[in-house]
Amino acid sequence: MQRSDVYGEGVHLNVVKLNPRQACAIESAAIHNPSSKVFVLFASPRFKNSNSSDPIIDAILSYKNVYLRNLNLWTYAAGTPVYDLLKDGALFKSYYVLSHISDICRYLTLWRWGGTYLDMDVVMLRSMEDVPPNYTGAESNTHLAAGVMNFAHDGFGHEIAEECLLDLQHNFDGSNWGNNGPGVITRVMKRICQTSNIEVMQDNTKRCMGFRVFPIEAFYAIPWPEWSNFFESNLLEETMTRLKNSYVAHVWNKHSTKRQIKTDSNCAYSVLARTHCPRVFKAAGEYF
Repeated sequence: MQRSDVYGEGVHLNVVKLNPRQACAIESAAIHNPSSKVFVLFASPRFKNSNSSDPIIDAILSYKNVYLRNLNLWTYAAGTPVYDLLKDGALFKSYYVLSHISDICRYLTLWRWGGTYLDMDVVMLRSMEDVPPNYTGAESNTHLAAGVMNFAHDGFGHEIAEECLLDLQHNFDGSNWGNNGPGVITRVMKRICQTSNIEVMQDNTKRCMGFRVFPIEAFYAIPWPEWSNFFESNLLEETMTRLKNSYVAHVWNKHSTKRQIKTDSNCAYSVLARTHCPRVFKAAGEYF
């Protein structure tokens, strides 16, 4: 039986599903970057059910610059430095296989096409269409992060993407959650910038050969140990103030995924979502 066969009441085996928070990341990117195409990539086959309506999917597809695409991981990686991680099974033996597939897909996509990668536990707060290519962001004064990255599709940007794939090939570690995502861009930029000092890298494009490392407040103004600040109404004003210079609010899904909020609440996450992903927020119902 083929994967596209229909089961039960016209429901595909692998019908595409996104939760409201994932969809919010997509909508906010589409709203703030109307001249850019926003691609949502699925590493296993997904199908849109034509026989019923999903209000969350309908909300994001109401934007003409949003596209849902399947990719075949094996084909996508073929002919690249990371193909052997699939071929020898190292990727699939990982303790964090889904996270590490995501890591490989983000670097592969930037290597193949260039552009901007965004995590799906973010809310984009303003446009990045006028930001020159080739950048990432510091998460702390000791590490860069891989939640927002941009590489040009050619020239120096493509060289950086190639360096990232080579680093993955040589340093992949299935027992370490962060080694193959933030670890990759941190190691590569230490070599490019010729320093291990993350503070020295920030906004120092001359030292980093034209590559920009944004300061912490650009993408990670609220650090992961303080993820709950997004969900506390009494911290609304403080949290919004800390985000005033940010392009993106990162809500740290790894830690916050089980924390529900009502759509009529007045915490920072609901206020941000109400403003920056209004169609998804409306479609979410009682809880976001």
